[in-house]
Amino acid sequence: MPQEKQINRIAYSCLGLGICIFIFISLASFDINDRPNPDVASSGQVTNLCGPMGAWLAYYCQYYLGPASMPLLAAVGIWLVLNCMGDRKSVV
Repeated sequence: MPQEKQINRIAYSCLGLGICIFIFISLASFDINDRPNPDVASSGQVTNLCGPMGAWLAYYCQYYLGPASMPLLAAVGIWLVLNCMGDRKSVV
């Protein structure tokens, strides 16, 4: 049973890392002229590398978190990598 919990922890950490990578790419390719911004008349063409979902996610991360979105994402990513690599007691 403990081995099954460890495999589940690693699988969830890898899923979380994939989500963090998606959010990082969407934040890195953020463009203020993309569709979610209500102040800009958009042509309908989304320039975000992650598509409309990435543009929406990047806009609201920037809107609510501002410059803190990247360091917060980095902290979560580091925590997930450490959680995936080590024992649970040493991470938390």
